[in-house]
Amino acid sequence: LESKSSGAQLEAASALANIALSTNQVPHLVQRGAVQALLKLLQKSTSGKVKTQAVLALGNIAGDDAAHEDAVLKEGAMEVVIELAARHGTPVECLRKYTRTIAILCGGSDYSLDRAAIPLLARLTHNPDPEVCVNACWGLSSFSALSRHESKANDQLAHRVQDVIATGVCTRLVELLGGNSGHPGA
Repeated sequence: LESKSSGAQLEAASALANIALSTNQVPHLVQRGAVQALLKLLQKSTSGKVKTQAVLALGNIAGDDAAHEDAVLKEGAMEVVIELAARHGTPVECLRKYTRTIAILCGGSDYSLDRAAIPLLARLTHNPDPEVCVNACWGLSSFSALSRHESKANDQLAHRVQDVIATGVCTRLVELLGGNSGHPGA
């Protein structure tokens, strides 16, 4: 990941994304600084492909379990991925992976770390790409449910639900339920 070659960076990020799919290896990645290295790569790389693979790796690490999700969130990944996803003209292939990673991160234990994604996810429910839209809905659902860390309802859940409602996205969610999504094949 430290290489100046975007080809080497791409292959390293891809390897980490694949390794992170093997859940018994994720603790080793986290302990060896993979999260920080991937975030550093996101900040310095100018390659969209490299950034997309780094985001995919972060999502795979976070998706392993609640502790790893929190580790990725606490390093600031949500803000970085939101910034990438919010850029005008982001290719849809990249946006799909960015939205997937944001959705994975929306179930974290620290409400303040994942709530920044809610306005973006609400906006992405209108995206013409069905996969982006599904991932945005998944993120909203994850955010407004009990996190993987919580075993019973509490005040935080009420705040989470209220944050989603406040975006005005409920009408869009009802449209999607009714099949009026505007997506081909929906």
